[in-house]
Amino acid sequence: MPERSLRHEPDTPNKGTATFVVASSTASQAVKQAADFVCNGTADDVEIQAALDAAALVKGAVHCTEGVYAISATLTINDDTTLQGVPEGTVFSLDSEVDDSVIENDDPSGGDANIVLRDFKIDGNQATNDAAGSHGIFMDKVTGLRIEGVNVFDCFDVGIYTDNSADVQINQCSVGGTETTVAFHVKIQTTTDVQIANVIVQNGHYGFYIEDCDYVSLVNCDAKGTADDALVVGVGAAASNYVSVVGCHFQGSTGDKGAHILECNYVTIADTIFEGNSSFGVVVDEAAKYISFSACHFQGNGNSGINLGSSHSSIIGGTAVGNTNHGVIVTATTAVGDVLVKDMVCTDNTVGGIVISTNATKVMVQGNRCGNVVASAQNYGLHIDAAGVGATSIISNNDFRDNATNTILNASTSADIIFHNNSSDLTADLASATTITIPPDYDFYNLTGSTAITGITASWAGRRVSLKFGGNITVTDGNNIILAGGANMVGVANDTITLVSDATNWYEESRADNTP
Repeated sequence: MPERSLRHEPDTPNKGTATFVVASSTASQAVKQAADFVCNGTADDVEIQAALDAAALVKGAVHCTEGVYAISATLTINDDTTLQGVPEGTVFSLDSEVDDSVIENDDPSGGDANIVLRDFKIDGNQATNDAAGSHGIFMDKVTGLRIEGVNVFDCFDVGIYTDNSADVQINQCSVGGTETTVAFHVKIQTTTDVQIANVIVQNGHYGFYIEDCDYVSLVNCDAKGTADDALVVGVGAAASNYVSVVGCHFQGSTGDKGAHILECNYVTIADTIFEGNSSFGVVVDEAAKYISFSACHFQGNGNSGINLGSSHSSIIGGTAVGNTNHGVIVTATTAVGDVLVKDMVCTDNTVGGIVISTNATKVMVQGNRCGNVVASAQNYGLHIDAAGVGATSIISNNDFRDNATNTILNASTSADIIFHNNSSDLTADLASATTITIPPDYDFYNLTGSTAITGITASWAGRRVSLKFGGNITVTDGNNIILAGGANMVGVANDTITLVSDATNWYEESRADNTP
């Protein structure tokens, strides 16, 4: 075996500085001569660990020069210590059948603080390290953790894993590999005050997995090609709270969703793309509350763009385009309410632009554009799909034109859904009767038949409806119809009348004689 070189005992400071240099077995002779520890290509963790132990005594750093280091046992790092390499040049390669983490903190029982890992690559050699616990980096009970410029490749269990920790920053990292069996790429568990920025994960199963955590932010992160959900937030025994996701891209999950939001509160997701996932772009479970999406894009997913089941939540701005089922669906197993869907573009989806479905009530749908732009696949602009669904909802100022089957398909029996000022390119007929009930879906109806109308079923206060006569029909003043000057309207074809409701009576606002 080649001779090892440990130039300093672990308790000896490095020539008056706080940095200890470890040279790889392939380093130049000049680099080796200048180094404090020299590796020989076999069990290089021995030299690196000696350097880490020495650095811990002086709150220092270990710098590993460019090269591949053979790791036969887990490296442990102590308080106030930095382990750094050469970007893209320093590789810690796990030996066969180690079946353990490459790097862990020294004291997971009592806890460590102020650890920095920077500028190196980890190769977990998953093909020969395929047991649970084969992580790239596992930090348990660390306060003040910085992971920067680290590339973790082919680890069987978790690439980067924190547990019971606080004040964690992970920046400019990547996690992935050629294998698809990696369990988790980035797993943050029972950790508070976490910032994850500019991190890319690829392949494997789960991308970013946030469990029992508070105050977590993901900024400019990318997950692609995962076999399960690209992002999971809120799984675990306790809710995750105060999570923000900004400027991220979750795409191409081959077996599941772009994101799954489970048991959590106060999650904000902005300027984020959910694209080309085999199932939903996003699913938000009923256990979640106070979830907001703004300027997000749900595109080309294998089911609906977003399935929102959480109450007190909103989707504002952005697009839901070309999804196999719906653009946006609001539904829950038990109940979902107090939901706002506003200023969305929901076009070219297979079934519906916006769907209000099972157990959804108190949904405000406002200012959205729901129709077909490129293809003619989208059947409905708005679909309220079952009896009793959508009670006390408000549908206003939407553009539901250019759909293949119908502008609005309302199967609900709820009488207190308010429709106001929505655009449609389809006309709706209303048969005249002694007492007519004006469906809530539209603001304009064609009156058919010839029966005189003496009453109109009450509707919500402020509702304004225009009726166009298809023939000779009389609207009689009296009961709850209050006409101008008490004069009946004897309408003929093409005449119109506009009425306004005060929740009990209908008052004439205007009438027009359009006889040629």
